Amino acid sequence: MQSIWVHEKEFVKLLDKIVQRATESNLQRLAELAVENESSYFKHVIRIFEKASTRANQNDSDDSQKKKQLNILFALSEILRLSSKTLRKNGRYGERATPIVKNLMLLLAITEHK
Repeated sequence: MQSIWVHEKEFVKLLDKIVQRATESNLQRLAELAVENESSYFKHVIRIFEKASTRANQNDSDDSQKKKQLNILFALSEILRLSSKTLRKNGRYGERATPIVKNLMLLLAITEHK
């Protein structure tokens, strides 16, 4: 993994905003950053999502956790769609994001059935 991604701070700030409140423009910008740098920095993006997913499950009410988890799923979905549209089979996010998506879906399902 390359150590410095020039857009990492912008990406993290944008994802933090999205976790609180997902807007179409922020989702699109996040996806653009992730896909334009996919070949070199996809591991950075996945690591950032793993951390965001962990933080979304801490110290909040169930409703707040669910909202954050859904917003993370929206962000991942936007990236996966743009990646598959732009890079087709050469995209790297699909396989790498699968564990995060599965974990978030499981958490949402468990929370829903409490």
